Amino acid sequence: MFYFSATTPHGVRREKSTVGTKISGRRINRAADSHTRLYKASQSSSHSITCRPPANLITTFCHLYLYLLSRVFKKKTILLEMEHSDQYAICIQNGMTKVEEGDRIHQIIKNCMVTGLGNDTKVVAIHRNLNSGPTGQVRLESFRIFREVVANKCGGNANVKHAWYGASRDEIYEIIRHGFCRIYDEGSDSYGFGVYLSPLDSAGDCVSSSVPDEHGMRHMLMCQVLLGKMEEVRVGSNQHEPSSTEFDSGVDNISAPRKHIIWGAYMNSHILPQYVVSFKMPDVKGEGRI
Repeated sequence: MFYFSATTPHGVRREKSTVGTKISGRRINRAADSHTRLYKASQSSSHSITCRPPANLITTFCHLYLYLLSRVFKKKTILLEMEHSDQYAICIQNGMTKVEEGDRIHQIIKNCMVTGLGNDTKVVAIHRNLNSGPTGQVRLESFRIFREVVANKCGGNANVKHAWYGASRDEIYEIIRHGFCRIYDEGSDSYGFGVYLSPLDSAGDCVSSSVPDEHGMRHMLMCQVLLGKMEEVRVGSNQHEPSSTEFDSGVDNISAPRKHIIWGAYMNSHILPQYVVSFKMPDVKGEGRI
């Protein structure tokens, strides 16, 4: 140990150890060396020394951002679902039920639409007509009875096919509620007076009749059609009923039909609406009844 003596102004003699002073001096020197090395490093480096926030603060911020983002997407999803539910509420009110995308029927109908209309077609929704109301039950029973009658007349084969009917959304809902109530002709291109439907593989032939609604959506009916024995009808015809009791419906071409004609007297006994298909596709020229 080393001691030194000192005399205070009052004459009191004191002795102090130099050990503490030496230790303190070493600490100061070490701190000074550390600052010197840090300064030199900052001068020699091309990157300045910056202060970074703690890692847990960054993690908290990321979690908050992701939470807010998920809330925004959830809100948009809810609004979209509400819009769709409001849009198709009338389907439910009229005794229809939605066919889910995973259902085999949904895939079959979707494939038929894409085959007839092209890959740009997007099937948005498919609803099945349950015929649950009184009118629907009467229509279902009427179709069953006439199917048996036609089958007996035609040697056991009633020739029941699926076919498309294109129309506006409002007209389709009226058909679901009350049945077909209008017949059409095409002027100089007429095949007579009746309800015109397109075969299952020819959806494109009636798509221009499916007028877009306010959401840009088009709608078509997929129907079961009781064709029985068909007779070929020439273009420009004014026919409005079978030419004889031998026939049950008309067709534009027997060997390659593109248009089925159900005469007005049979439009609500020989046509059974089964599905309403809602879809979107590029604009079609020449909108209107075909």
